[in-house]
Amino acid sequence: MLDNTFVFDAVIHVVDWSIEAMKSDASFRDPEVQAEMMRLSKLLTGGVFEADVSKINVNDALKGSREANYDVMFRNAPTDMGIVGSLPFGPGTASDLYADPEHFIKVNHGFAAAYPQRCIFSGGVEPTAAGVDYAKESIKLQAHELGAKMMKFYPFYWKADDRELGYPLYERCQEVGINILQFHMCLPGDASHDVEIQRPNYLQRVARDFPDMQIIIHHPMPLYFDEVVNIAARFKNIHLLISPMVQLSLIRPRLIQKLLGELLLSVGSDRLMYGSEGAVSGNPTSFLRAFKNMQIPEDLQEGYGFPALTDKDKEKILGLNLAKLMNIDVEAKKRELAVLDASEGKGYD
Repeated sequence: MLDNTFVFDAVIHVVDWSIEAMKSDASFRDPEVQAEMMRLSKLLTGGVFEADVSKINVNDALKGSREANYDVMFRNAPTDMGIVGSLPFGPGTASDLYADPEHFIKVNHGFAAAYPQRCIFSGGVEPTAAGVDYAKESIKLQAHELGAKMMKFYPFYWKADDRELGYPLYERCQEVGINILQFHMCLPGDASHDVEIQRPNYLQRVARDFPDMQIIIHHPMPLYFDEVVNIAARFKNIHLLISPMVQLSLIRPRLIQKLLGELLLSVGSDRLMYGSEGAVSGNPTSFLRAFKNMQIPEDLQEGYGFPALTDKDKEKILGLNLAKLMNIDVEAKKRELAVLDASEGKGYD
């Protein structure tokens, strides 16, 4: 916990960039691994750790060590629980590097299963990689055999409201008892992604056609920010995961104060949630503390009509909202984790 605040991280990615995990002919070696880690860190966290990456205990974590990942995200940080989810990359990306097409699913599920008191597994599929039928079967397997409670999609090469690529997957989620869908939006990954396909507009029809589904939009940042706010304000089954907003509160506080003020005014704090993007982003303690200390300045409250950012708002964003969505009794979980913390010697600065 952070100053008695329950911290429930909505997005933890366990990666494995060890040489052993990659194809023997892969050209992805240690220097390139470091460069890719830096690129992902900058993309997902706004470069919060770009300047001092050597000071963060992420190298072993990025090589797939469960213990190193656990140290970064839990033992040496105030994080209490986390959603651990795979990265179902698009056509060619994963298959070019890894012999096993389900590599990321297995790595992430393995980590979540190793720490069941803290972790919940979120599945993921990519319909353009191996086809819709394969993705549907993968959803079934991830739900029934791996215990996935959510399913995440990265529509870099397809539109979220595509009735041939997307809807069959959401319908399969309903069939297997998954009612929480996550979407990476508003943050193109590289030059192969067209910016317009990352518009959140495509989720309006999904929210309307699947009213019993809870939809989480990741990355409500400046690209298409107004659209995200408008959509979330109108569709009550849409929630916003504000990564990298929390991270950027450490280095671009004025920007985040304005964006967060608009979200508080138009959407409210009940459907906002925190995600670290760890362990790619390193130990989250510093940006969690920056967010915990953040306020909406009086000039923004007066000039834009923004509400104040209260301690209760922060508690909701940092953990209570996600716990409610996952039907977790927070007080009972705090008692359970207090025993675990003591046994692990949990500590952080």
